[in-house]
Amino acid sequence: LEESATVIRGPVERHWSRVAAEHGPFDIVFADPPYDLAGFEKTVMRLVVDREGVAADGVVVIQCPTTFGTDEIPQASRVRRYGESEFRFYER
Repeated sequence: LEESATVIRGPVERHWSRVAAEHGPFDIVFADPPYDLAGFEKTVMRLVVDREGVAADGVVVIQCPTTFGTDEIPQASRVRRYGESEFRFYER
């Protein structure tokens, strides 16, 4: 797995542009932010709408509280709910 995957630890909103430029585009992007992270909507927009660092046929998975989001964030192609959390899958 080490040869075919890249795991980056740290605040996605701080590191994403650099990581995307150096290691991307990625086939799968999984973001699991702290649920109280202010401004995470902007990072989700960069991943989901702008597709920054995401391969043309890549998938973005956001783990978030069921109450997360604004009208600007598109509807996910799939959602899996687990209690107060959910995984949102964004695919082209």
